[in-house]
Amino acid sequence: MTSLSLEPRDFEIGLHEPRHPAEILTGCRVTARGEDWATAAMVLPRFDSAPEIPLGWLGILADSAAAQALGRLFAQGFDVRTVDLRLDAVGAVPAPGAVVTAHGETISSDHRTGLSSVRLRGPDGMDIAVGTARFLVVPGQPPPGPSAPLVRDSAVRTNVVPDLPSLDEIFGITASVRHEETSTLTAELPAALCNKHGIVHGGLHISLIDHAMRALVGTPGLNAHLGFRNCSTSL
Repeated sequence: MTSLSLEPRDFEIGLHEPRHPAEILTGCRVTARGEDWATAAMVLPRFDSAPEIPLGWLGILADSAAAQALGRLFAQGFDVRTVDLRLDAVGAVPAPGAVVTAHGETISSDHRTGLSSVRLRGPDGMDIAVGTARFLVVPGQPPPGPSAPLVRDSAVRTNVVPDLPSLDEIFGITASVRHEETSTLTAELPAALCNKHGIVHGGLHISLIDHAMRALVGTPGLNAHLGFRNCSTSL
């Protein structure tokens, strides 16, 4: 497998076209791709509702690199849908404005499934998270039409911290109820987060799960439930 080192200073959002609505939303970009590897990068955003970065937001970055690492499948006219994505935190998440990079490599693939590993690093080169992602291989589809960016104007300029609305606004959260040991989140995902087939990018599920669980940090007996309407998921 070919290895590629991506330096944070080499990343400029304007140099890379978005491949799907989630990249428009987050400022994540796939920066390079080979037959069995891919790299992606993201300037960590700042949210209106909280200064910290949910680890789940990096799921989009990890999923993008892991999916595009299956480059040989795309070359044959196939596409992939995320089945599951696991991220294990191994280091501290950098502050908003830092550039995080992801390197994905193919573990195995055929015309039915794909499996990739992914490693996320901060601007200092230290690992933030490692993970694996499993994909279902499907026939290729025409790329979706352009979507209106959900990020604010400042987010598309290099070296500027993306200033995003609250996660409730981004994900169309219609109900969020917390009980002593239970957090229930219901989201009506806006069309801008879906491709033209109504499918949500797989990495967004990690952010939704993370958002629902954050309310229960420090609470014993964690138990979170998620509800979705309108857009179908890619699970």
